[in-house]
Amino acid sequence: MASGWITRITNNSQYEFIFRQIDNNMHPVITSNNGVDILEQNISNPQNVQVQSGQQIRVRPGGSLTASWFAIPWNGWGSLTIRHNNNSVVVVTGPHEGKDYLLFDGVVDKALFIGNQHAWQNVEFEIAIDQKGGMVFKPIGSNDFDWLRQKLAELAVQLFWFLINGNKPNGQPQAHAQSVQRQHEHPTGL
Repeated sequence: MASGWITRITNNSQYEFIFRQIDNNMHPVITSNNGVDILEQNISNPQNVQVQSGQQIRVRPGGSLTASWFAIPWNGWGSLTIRHNNNSVVVVTGPHEGKDYLLFDGVVDKALFIGNQHAWQNVEFEIAIDQKGGMVFKPIGSNDFDWLRQKLAELAVQLFWFLINGNKPNGQPQAHAQSVQRQHEHPTGL
């Protein structure tokens, strides 16, 4: 089983984002930060504070955090919702045909392979957010994920602009699910 973990979030955009992880077993611990709030605990700039399942982490413009135990939950066991205003995307890890993938809104893209289903593997991600590059999930700690790094960079701009205004970067309104589905009709596969 492959697991996804978030170790750092950096928001260099002019927008705030809310991260809400629901997981009964893994609870993020924000180890250091700037420009971050745990909304339900009324804590600004927490240091070494555990976030409970379902609590919201707000990352303000210019904000950043480092964390431990910040799992991207396993499909069916929890979820990570990333939100800006009324737009959100749900991120989980999960199996498909004997392999594990990073799933956005439940869509399997074979290019987002993170490990074999029956082998214990961990992929750590840094999330970097800015208006130009989008919202990039960067795999860290291994050169084995260069292909995953490239695919996630390709999806980053679309993900960012969907969260900001529900539109593609060129301004044409398009439902996220339809847009993602079209991108996944011709997966690169592995």
